[in-house]
Amino acid sequence: MLNSYLNYWSGKTVLITGGSSGIGLAIAEYINGVAKNIIIISNDDGKLELAESKLILNNIRSQIIPIKCNIGDSDQVKYMSNKVKQDVGCPDVIINNAGFASYYTFDQMSEEEVVETADINFIGFLRVTRAFIPDLIEANSKSYIVNIASVAGSFPITPNSVYGAAKAGMMAFSELLEIELHSFGVKVLTVCPGRVVTPFFDHISYKTRREGSEMSITTPIEDVVCGVIKSVALGRTLVFIPSFWRLFSWWINFDRLVSRRLYKLFLARRVAKLRN
Repeated sequence: MLNSYLNYWSGKTVLITGGSSGIGLAIAEYINGVAKNIIIISNDDGKLELAESKLILNNIRSQIIPIKCNIGDSDQVKYMSNKVKQDVGCPDVIINNAGFASYYTFDQMSEEEVVETADINFIGFLRVTRAFIPDLIEANSKSYIVNIASVAGSFPITPNSVYGAAKAGMMAFSELLEIELHSFGVKVLTVCPGRVVTPFFDHISYKTRREGSEMSITTPIEDVVCGVIKSVALGRTLVFIPSFWRLFSWWINFDRLVSRRLYKLFLARRVAKLRN
């Protein structure tokens, strides 16, 4: 069914941060054999090697280019972007997917954890995007910047306050960037998935948390991949996956007298359970 939406991706150079696992790798697998070049970015040598082997084994029609890069490091991002532009040129599609979080309240996080969470989930994607912006503007073609945010950026979810704030910033920035780059033919898509079971939840704080009913509400990773493929092909700028999260977000943010207050009570009980 999605084959008709793959036309946009045909022959494209696609760069994916966090491309060695989870949503990033799943997208790479789907466009493998359709895109011309797939650049997977990761800070984990082991995962990067495994991802490259998996992609090459499944299909050799796309050139797979693994690059180790910590997007929290400006020098590494500069090196990565220069290498990409030198080897294959500026990407047609940049997918800012790298991210992580811990299941802690703000006061339970060390300063280093706070800085790293904000850096990878917000500043890091700004670094990557900014590294390619001049080339995207010069190309003046139908390129795409895809920012994988989260429903946590659309309405409050905690513990995860720093992560949620970073994703809210990503959503706001994406909308502004879309306006700034519109005249150059560059589109910006913000993707807000619900809870997707990936290595994102490998952090010890998630493994030791008490189970709650909200943990049963999960989004298949295939739905996120299909949502990205389809939304880019259709020229969309914002997508919630599943779509009911858009309605829930509107409900929570619009009805602040009743719904918002009830929802905050739910979050307060959730935090109390964590502290106990």
